[in-house]
Amino acid sequence: MLARIKRNEKVVLWLCLAFSFCLLVFFGLGWRLDHTLRQYLITFALTIILIVAWKSLGFHKDRHFLRGSISRSIVVILISYALVTYALGIFLGFNRGYLSNNLQKLFVGLVPTLLMTVVIELARYVVAGPNLHKRAYVVFFTTLTTLLYILIELNVARLGGAEQIFIFLCATVMPIIAREALCGLLSYKIGLLPTLIFKIPLIIYPYILPIVPDLGDYIHAVANIILPFVIYLVVQHSLQLYDDDKKRLRRLNFGILSAPILILAIILTVLVSGIFHYQLIAVGSDSMLPVYGRGDTVLFEKVNASDIHKDDILVFNKDGVIITHRVVSIDKRNNVMYFTTRGDNNDEADAFETPDSQVLGRVVMVGKYIGFPTLWINEIFNRN
Repeated sequence: MLARIKRNEKVVLWLCLAFSFCLLVFFGLGWRLDHTLRQYLITFALTIILIVAWKSLGFHKDRHFLRGSISRSIVVILISYALVTYALGIFLGFNRGYLSNNLQKLFVGLVPTLLMTVVIELARYVVAGPNLHKRAYVVFFTTLTTLLYILIELNVARLGGAEQIFIFLCATVMPIIAREALCGLLSYKIGLLPTLIFKIPLIIYPYILPIVPDLGDYIHAVANIILPFVIYLVVQHSLQLYDDDKKRLRRLNFGILSAPILILAIILTVLVSGIFHYQLIAVGSDSMLPVYGRGDTVLFEKVNASDIHKDDILVFNKDGVIITHRVVSIDKRNNVMYFTTRGDNNDEADAFETPDSQVLGRVVMVGKYIGFPTLWINEIFNRN
């Protein structure tokens, strides 16, 4: 038995090395190849690796006692995710799907993506099988699949500067890491079926649906990180019911701590995105001291210009810059309201009037110091 386990370990190690070699070849020497051709070649190479793994390690049946319940939970979570994102699309808008009813693009986009996804998950499941009982091999394989997806996205991304790189890291790299980590956990702990149920819809929906929500980079990133996290919590909650008392206590406490963090992340996402009645922004100057200063955040309410009164702190857009200054006078000319503003820390009023078309709302609440991370990131991007 021990000799067989050592043999299986060597097989998995060679398979992972072969996988690594494929990455080097297709994204090094084959960088100039067409994107679709590269995906087909990668899928072909992974299929050979899968066949070798299947013959050497075997393909155990997917019979985990939680397979059905976890799969049903994932379906419910994915449907809820779709409903929420498409509801947000009503406010934020939609983009056309990749295929856009053009079936000629079927073999360019959907087919290679679907084939590669299925082959990767079959190979991961073989590596995660009961032949080894070692988490390290699943982690190694999952690291390689994560790198593969990142390189594929990097090939089609246009990174023209520090800001684009940061957006790519947040909106693409982080969701891929979260998704692949969950797939590794599902394969190792549960089985193949829930992994495919989770990953295939997430991968192919932009290809098969005529329109997809235009959530923007920020909401897209947060949503695609929260989704695997929610499924992870469901899986952990189901598994802890069958653990001993000590493990149950540890995982239950983790769930208790995770729930408030998740709720807080959702609230912050909604406030920062500004898709509803209130929005949260960081303050970049000390012009409103002592009420608030640089590094603080203000929550403003979106109201009509007619609801703004003297001494309110007005939030307005001036040449692409959001400013929050106090209203010192209001004038109405030709059915247009003009606001004269001044920072509480400034000696004189602003040298311009703000028309009602530039009004965003009025400040209703102040938070101290929590806006500094946003300012630091902005300074990095605009250092030059």
